Amino acid sequence: MTPGGNPRRARVERCQRCGGFTWRGLDADLIAGTAVTDVAPLDPFGELVALTAGLLTYDLQWLGGRYELAYRELHVIQSHPPGIGPNRDVVSEHRCGIDIAHRAPSTLAQLRKPERKNAKPPF
Repeated sequence: MTPGGNPRRARVERCQRCGGFTWRGLDADLIAGTAVTDVAPLDPFGELVALTAGLLTYDLQWLGGRYELAYRELHVIQSHPPGIGPNRDVVSEHRCGIDIAHRAPSTLAQLRKPERKNAKPPF
C-alpha cells in the first residue's frame, strides 16, 4: 500500500538511470505489475509510434484525488483513442533515451514529406 492507503495511486518520480520524470504505479487491480511511464501525454499518432517502437501504453486517469495507470489492451486501444475522454491521458512506457512525445511529430513530418528525386512527372 502507498502512504495514502491506495495501492493503485500513481506518483511522479525520477528515473534512477536517466533522471527523467516518470509516472510509477500499479497497472491493474488484480495481478498487477508496476508500470513506469513517461509523463508526456500522447495523441493517436504518438500512441501508434509508441506501439510500433515496442512500447506499452497506459491510460493515466484522474480519479477523485489520485492518478492511476491502467494498461491499454487491444480492445481499449481500438475503442478509446487518446484524447477522447475527460480526465484521461495516454502515456507510453518509459525507456531511457526514447522520447515518444518528441519523436512522433518528427516521424509524422517525415511521412508527409515524400522524397522528390525528380521534379518531372514520370510520363
